[in-house]
Amino acid sequence: NYCRIRIGTWTPLRDERPDVDFVLSNFSSDELSLLKEKVVPEVEALCQGFIAGEREAKSVRVKK
Repeated sequence: NYCRIRIGTWTPLRDERPDVDFVLSNFSSDELSLLKEKVVPEVEALCQGFIAGEREAKSVRVKK
């Protein structure tokens, strides 16, 4: 048994481009802002909970 933290993304752009192109492309300025303002703080909070012993599955959707 082991625990893991998995972070993923979904966007309609995934349907428009091959996976390799999507995954290896640079973030847009809007995406970078979203990461800094909403995603990173949410991930930090989830990681702190994980470190504190919280092990239940969680899913968080961050909206623009």
